Amino acid sequence: MENKSSSFGIASMVCGIVSLVMCCCISYLGCIAAVAAIVLFILERTVAKTKSGMAVAGLVCGIITIAFTVIGLVLSAIIWDLIPEDIASEISSLMESSMAI
Repeated sequence: MENKSSSFGIASMVCGIVSLVMCCCISYLGCIAAVAAIVLFILERTVAKTKSGMAVAGLVCGIITIAFTVIGLVLSAIIWDLIPEDIASEISSLMESSMAI
């Protein structure tokens, strides 16, 4: 059986790698790239009907990115809840004043 790579598989792997890099910096862009990697994996399996390791790599990277983002959001919410109210209001006011610039 010939192992030919599909453009969907390559795109899935690229989106998966980009999603891992972006989840550390800008989490919402990482999630968008992760969803794209998963969708491209599905397209590669259904439309192209090829079995590419690159598509599987994209799927794995996409799932890891989404898991890291969810864990990060949960931990952020827990930590934010543990901050005393006066410090939290000071942080919120500093964030609002920095957005006005």
